[in-house]
Amino acid sequence: MRPERLRLGCALALFLGALGAGPRIAGAGLAPPDSAGPAPPPVWHPPGPSAAADTARARSAPPPIRPSAPAAPAPADSARAPALRAVDLIAERKAGAASLEDILPLQWAAYLAPLPLFGPTQGSLAAPDGGGPVRLDGWIREGERATDEALIGSFSLGWGAPWMAFALDDPRTDGSDLLDVDRIELPEEPGNFREPGELLTRPVPRGPASPAAAGDSARSGASKTTILYRRGSGDAQLTGARFQTGVFHRRLYASYTRNQADGWAPLDRSVSSRYALRAELGRWVSHRFAVDGLLYQRAIQDSSGGASEWSRRHLALSAAHEGERWNDAWRFRLGSAKETWALSQDFNLSPEAGSRERWEFPTASLEGSISYRSDPATTWITSIQAASRKIVYRVDSIPAFEPRRGEARARFGGRRVLGGASGVAFDAAYDVREEAPGFWDGRFSLWTGRGGARGRIDVESAHDRPSWVDLLTPATLHTFASPTTSVLTRLSRSGDPTLRPRRLSGALGTLGLAPLRGLNLEISGSYRRVTDDFGWNVSADTSGGVFQVTSAAGRRGSGWLSHAAFGWEFKRGGIRARGVGWIRGGPDSLAPQAGSPPRRALDSALDLRVVLFQGDLPLHFGVESHARGPRQGLIREPGQVTWDGTLSADFGSAGVFLRIEDVFDRRPGSAIWDPTTPSGSPRPGRTFQAGMSWNLLD
Repeated sequence: MRPERLRLGCALALFLGALGAGPRIAGAGLAPPDSAGPAPPPVWHPPGPSAAADTARARSAPPPIRPSAPAAPAPADSARAPALRAVDLIAERKAGAASLEDILPLQWAAYLAPLPLFGPTQGSLAAPDGGGPVRLDGWIREGERATDEALIGSFSLGWGAPWMAFALDDPRTDGSDLLDVDRIELPEEPGNFREPGELLTRPVPRGPASPAAAGDSARSGASKTTILYRRGSGDAQLTGARFQTGVFHRRLYASYTRNQADGWAPLDRSVSSRYALRAELGRWVSHRFAVDGLLYQRAIQDSSGGASEWSRRHLALSAAHEGERWNDAWRFRLGSAKETWALSQDFNLSPEAGSRERWEFPTASLEGSISYRSDPATTWITSIQAASRKIVYRVDSIPAFEPRRGEARARFGGRRVLGGASGVAFDAAYDVREEAPGFWDGRFSLWTGRGGARGRIDVESAHDRPSWVDLLTPATLHTFASPTTSVLTRLSRSGDPTLRPRRLSGALGTLGLAPLRGLNLEISGSYRRVTDDFGWNVSADTSGGVFQVTSAAGRRGSGWLSHAAFGWEFKRGGIRARGVGWIRGGPDSLAPQAGSPPRRALDSALDLRVVLFQGDLPLHFGVESHARGPRQGLIREPGQVTWDGTLSADFGSAGVFLRIEDVFDRRPGSAIWDPTTPSGSPRPGRTFQAGMSWNLLD
């Protein structure tokens, strides 16, 4: 057995033992003496007030989340369950964080593959084992993209950034934005069972744009406005505003964000805009009705004059009912997702200058869930998700094909409270797709929370289907000429219609401990076997003086994947320290491969709070360290450590900040592979960001 597999196996064994030992440890006197029952989960947020109504001298804890049956109005079954962990995004915004990629690496075991852009960090977030994308939990995803495909690009070879529109899998490709979210939580009880590993990859959003749940700020009844502005190096500018009020006794929420920034080669500039709306329509036949809409546009221009473009739009009608025993929630949505790659207009770079390659996915979907509480300790759940999706692939204005495919997933499960804050759950799901075989998934969950310990473990066997981009991408060939040399490059790309769903089977879990006052520890990990893994494999060679690069979807085989992570938060007085370190195991031939993730990483932060002028000026000084082990995949880079600094002032309802990223100008490699830069296209280096976040109460 490989040493790293042995170490990870031991870590998992210790974790399983700690699940049982946690309550005993808490009972031995390490929990606060006044904890008569399950302690509320720790909320991870920067020093300072955690809600818009807080002041610099007084804090109010987030509204309690009362345990109950899985809440129908929210996508996750555990909408009302206590949280294992929570992140206060109101406080994070006032401290200068503006993207999920900025926040989660200090809170979650996730690999960040950043793009070489100024402004808030943009790039994919993935679980260390298996490469499952980390996303805010929600409904059916609108778009389709390649699974675990490496990003490539080169300015000196004339490519720009080909295929990025189809390969990039970052949180923005779903049209989400953190301005709509006030908290993200890892629920104690299991929620929706759509994909493998949701315990560690699907934090649940809470906020005014989310379906109503306890603690959502939209339910407070007060009109509120939030204004966000951020400006920095590289012409980076982020502007956002959200508004919530009541009209004819109906709640209305609207938000707008615009994010622009320059980039480093092979990227030139990024611009995105987003409009979101949610409005309550009233009650009918005991159900609460609401409508929500989204309009999202994004474009990343590359250094050769080409561009990658994304478009998301949808309109949805939802209905929900909450009763003493029965809860149900339904949502019907019409939406469209579009991804486009436009080649440069320069015929000196490519004979196909100006051509466009596009995927479109007009979709109609219906989702519903019903839960029934047969007794105070037992809840039964059933749900259905169905979608009819048109798959349109175009080269310029001519559709190459446009079939329509249907898919559905039905689930049945149960939850049983064992006493106190402990419980068990099971879920079984059957997944079908038109012109593809169906399959069964299963999951068993156990959670506990007593005193200063909370934990959950999932044992599951679940499939992950290839996307339509993986299956149906036709073979293409593009020729590029270098603007500075005589080198010719041929880029080829093709999908694989014979790909089968991969299966991930094994255990994953998380355990939180509060052994001392002000100290929270978290251990998480997974050990799973992947069968029939798949993804996109990139190869490069020179033949006849022509540089040839091929990206092709294909099988990768089977094997064991694992990871172990350790996180901490210490807060005492005006000092706060936090961080997450993780290691991963498994063959290099299996996922994840995109971005060439390292085998280990450590992110940590130290914050100091100083109050001046008798409390009128609360200042926060922060230092962050981001360490990555060597990358040994398509990108080869030695281990790197970068440092960031933050100065912020929290005035309760408003905050101002100054951030310096990559203080020592290390310029580590990004997620884009450039054959002329083996360590990856460099990131911008030292940058400055300043801005404000202001919450207004009417």
